[in-house]
Order: sequence, then structure tokens, then C-alpha cells
Amino acid sequence: MTDASSASFGSIGAVKKLLGLVLAIAVCVTATVTLFPAKPSNAATVNGATISTKDLNEDLNAIGASDGYTCYVNTAIAKATGDAPAGIDGATPRTYNTTFAAYWLSERIGGLAAEQYVADRHLTVTPDDLVTATKDLANSITETTNSATNTAATCIADGEQVLATMPKWFVAEQVKIQAAHEAVLREVNSLTPQAAGKAYFAEHPDAFDTICLSAIVGEGQDIVHAQQAMEKGDTFAEAALRFSRSAEANNGGDIGCFDPTSQSYAAVQAYVGSLRAGATTEPFSPQQGVYALLHVNGRTPAAAYGPLAPLAESLARGYAQQAAANAISGGLATATVTVNSSYGTWSTAKQQYRVLPPTPATVATA
Repeated sequence: MTDASSASFGSIGAVKKLLGLVLAIAVCVTATVTLFPAKPSNAATVNGATISTKDLNEDLNAIGASDGYTCYVNTAIAKATGDAPAGIDGATPRTYNTTFAAYWLSERIGGLAAEQYVADRHLTVTPDDLVTATKDLANSITETTNSATNTAATCIADGEQVLATMPKWFVAEQVKIQAAHEAVLREVNSLTPQAAGKAYFAEHPDAFDTICLSAIVGEGQDIVHAQQAMEKGDTFAEAALRFSRSAEANNGGDIGCFDPTSQSYAAVQAYVGSLRAGATTEPFSPQQGVYALLHVNGRTPAAAYGPLAPLAESLARGYAQQAAANAISGGLATATVTVNSSYGTWSTAKQQYRVLPPTPATVATA
């Protein structure tokens, strides 16, 4: 099978596996937070355990001193918000914008929650966890920086090189937090990678189908008109010929077939899911100002497990990582969290645990 994604379809972003605790970031203004505020001395507390302003400021300074890590963080924020990166600097010297400060404080709170979860569950962080954590941390940075499609900056593409630009104490702290996640991951999934991959393949057969699709792509009104035409009896191919603005319109919108090894497969799965042959997705927007409908022309189950084993093992690990993240998030849902108002306020809305930055303001330097 071939990966027949077109220019219009290729804009749909691929779904990446989760590495570590996922903390959503609010779309927000880039106000300014000054380093070393005099009071209070804590940036945040989680169930009584503290993240001091001194430790947080040392983190912010270390990140600010590394172009590579700054680019990585900017890309992470841009991916989460959908906005162009705003940088990390504040309006005046020795300040950072509150989007960046709130993001990193959210990361620190999530890390502390992971360590508390491990302690509460009497889990053990093993030497192997530390080794795996180091690799996963570098891989996460690599994946994020390589997906920097909405930033003008050119990031260092290799996570190990990015980490090499950071102080050893900073890297050690990040590895320790990631190792806590590895311990939780072992708790939620005790299978070997090989066994986990086979189990995932058996339990999620739809995730490995070859999927053949047609698409209608255009402006909002094009999609509305296409839906109305199909309600009156047009086939999807006829509606595509009349209303789609993509190059494939003349072929009834046929964009080809996608097997599990194709570059666009994760995006296809994200939008189509388990829809059967003959079904059509709801309208969606793969990029600003562009709307689409996808029609499933056919689905063919995978013939054999062997060639798909690496993919199945990767998907199984991502699935387990999400379960581990959910377990830690469950702890955050009931945790007592306080945040220094200089950095924002703690929010648990819609099960998204994060620091919301304050409104535009500058805190006086101590």
C-alpha cells in the first residue's frame, strides 16, 4: 500500500506518543514575572511539599542560558497553545514572561506529584528506571523539536545535544522526575515490551488496518454545501467533484490508502478512528481556515503481526504511559496545591492541571 497523502491532507499533524506527565497549557498573554520576588519564598506547594522560588528561578535561569533548551520549551508551548512562540524574556532585564514561568512551574508541580505518587505507593525507582528515564527524556526533546512546524526558530534536533547544554544538576533533576514516571509505568504495565506489543495488537486490531480514504477539503461553506448535497442524494465522490478544492477532487476526492507504516497513519487514525467502510467523519479543521471531511472507502485488517511488532510495541508503551500519566493526574485532582500569585493561579478545570498565568503585570524586583 502507498502513502498517498496530498499537500492538503499532509497538513494534518501526526499524533505523538506521550512521554511523561501531560500538563495542558492555557492560551495566555505574555506578561512579565521578575526573578527573585521577595515574598512569599515558595513558588508552589503540593500537599505541603514546597517548590521554592529560589529553585524555580534557578531552573528559569538555566533554561534561559541555553538556546537549545529554550527552543525546545518554546516549541512545547507553541504546540500546546497553537500560537507562534513568544520567547521567554520579559519586558525588562532579569524578567521572564509569565507564559514561560507558568509552564515551567506546571512542569515542576507535575514532577513533584509523580514523586509523591511513587512514595505513597511504595514503588521503587531502580537503576534501570534511571537509564530508561535518561533515554526517554532525550527522545522527548528530540520528538518535540523535530515537530517544530509553527516556529521560525531552528532548534537543535538531537535531545542528547540539548541536554548537554544544561547544568548537570538540572539534568539530574529532570531524570529523577522521569524515573518516577518509569516506576509508575512498571506498576500499570508489568509485561515485557514484546508481550505488551502482542497484547495491544490483539486488543486493538483497528489500529493496524490499512485504511483507504477520500476527502473533501475547502472553506467552511464548501463543507456545508457538500453535506447538503449528500443529504439530497449525492455520493461522496460526486460532492467532492463539485465542492472540494483539493487536487484530488477530479478523482472523487480519492487520496489513497494508508497502512500502519505510512507517515500519515497516526493522523488518519486520529480522525477516522474505528469508522467502518462507507462512513464519513464529522467536519474538522486540519489547519486554520481549512476544513475537511474524510470518507472511509475501505479497511483491510493486518495480515500478520511480525512486520508490525515494532509499531505495536511502541503503541503499547504509549498506551501504558498514558495510563501512568492518568494515575499521577488522579493524584493531582485531589492534591492540595498552592501557587505564588506572581506566577499565576492553580487550575484543575476540565481535568487539565496547570498554572494559569496572571494578567499583565510586573512584580517589583527584590
